[in-house]
Amino acid sequence: MNMSSKSKAQKSRFKVKRPGGSSSSQLQSNSKLRDLHSSSELDQLMRTGKPVIIDFWAEWCAPCKATAPAFAAAAEQYGEQVHFCKVNTEKAQSLAREFNIRSIPTLVMMHEGEVVDVHIGMSNQTTIERLAKKLIARVDKQQAKAAKDVPVDSEDNVVPLPTQPSGLLNKVKALFASM
Repeated sequence: MNMSSKSKAQKSRFKVKRPGGSSSSQLQSNSKLRDLHSSSELDQLMRTGKPVIIDFWAEWCAPCKATAPAFAAAAEQYGEQVHFCKVNTEKAQSLAREFNIRSIPTLVMMHEGEVVDVHIGMSNQTTIERLAKKLIARVDKQQAKAAKDVPVDSEDNVVPLPTQPSGLLNKVKALFASM
């Protein structure tokens, strides 16, 4: 084996594949990922009531590129319950400023217009899935609490709350009425 063929073999053997590739091809191949460019697009997503996980990244950022496949896989798995969005901080600088992004990659978890959690740094699929599950559990808990606060009948129709006071106040009224 001559020197040039050996170096070619070593190059191909040690060639580093860059995960994530370009953002546009990745976003087109995964329909559960959204590319956000403005806060108005985010506001539209927030109106759906579904929680949102935003990945702030840049094309030149190696940890961002390493996180991209894990983020895409989590989007495939949890995309029905959570909006998975990507923001290129170079192209959507105003949105990155709005969230005060100082380090990338940064994952921001949101629900009902509020930031619920932030994760800074490279993430693997397990970490992203854990964050998604945590966000889903929070939303489920909020919905269960809201459901407890609103009485419903057997057909899930909202039952109006009684206008008559009850408990101790009724006992006091009854005491005064008997005098």
